[in-house]
Amino acid sequence: MIEIKPQPFHITLLRHGESVGNAESRWQGQADFPLTDTGRAQARALAERWKVGLCKI
Repeated sequence: MIEIKPQPFHITLLRHGESVGNAESRWQGQADFPLTDTGRAQARALAERWKVGLCKI
């Protein structure tokens, strides 16, 4: 019989960056607001972290 050992895996949970609707304190869900400059910077920062594999808690 072959023994199968569980392999570790990672699940990443994240939210979108700040949107115009967030910045204006609007309730969202049905509309698609664009990201603010801050939201785009947050997305770029996350992409850089993923590139170098630093998304560990």
